[in-house]
Amino acid sequence: MVELMERLEFDDFKVSMKSTSVPNTIASNRRLAERIRIRLHLGVTEAGTKWSGSLKSAVGLGTLLADGIGDTIRISLSTFHAEEEVKVAWEILKALKLRERGPVLIACPTCGRLQFDMDTVVTEIRAPPRGLRRPDRGLGPRLRGSTDREARHADFGITGAKTRR
Repeated sequence: MVELMERLEFDDFKVSMKSTSVPNTIASNRRLAERIRIRLHLGVTEAGTKWSGSLKSAVGLGTLLADGIGDTIRISLSTFHAEEEVKVAWEILKALKLRERGPVLIACPTCGRLQFDMDTVVTEIRAPPRGLRRPDRGLGPRLRGSTDREARHADFGITGAKTRR
C-alpha cells in the first residue's frame, strides 16, 4: 500500500497498524518501522475500560514512543467521555518527557494512602499557581516526617496529615 501511495505521488500520509493485543501492537509496529520510512500513527484498538485501557495504552504506546517509533497516537477507551482519552494520551507523553506542561505528581504512596486522602487533594488542583515558572517539575508532598530530599525537585508541595491538610 505504501508503494502504491508513493507511486501516485501521495507523500503526506501516515500508516497505522493496531491490535487489541499490546505485544502484537509493539512487535508489528517495530517491524513496520524497520521496513518503511512513513510516519506511523500508534494505537491499541479497543484498549478497554478507563482503567485497563489506560494501562494497555501506556505500556504499548509508551514502549513504541520510547523507541522513537510513531509521531501521533490514539487512545481508545470504552468511555462516553472522549476527554478521558486525551488526558491519558497527555499523561503518556508527559511520562516520556515528550510534552512537559502542567503539574506532575511526585508522591510517596504509603503516606498518600495512610496519612491523608491525597487523591482528593490532587483532584482539587486544576492548574499550577499563577506565576509558577516551571510547572512541569511537579507536586512534591511534604508529609509529616519527610525531608527536603523527598520533594527537592518540586516547584510546590502539599503537606498533609491524618486529621488535616
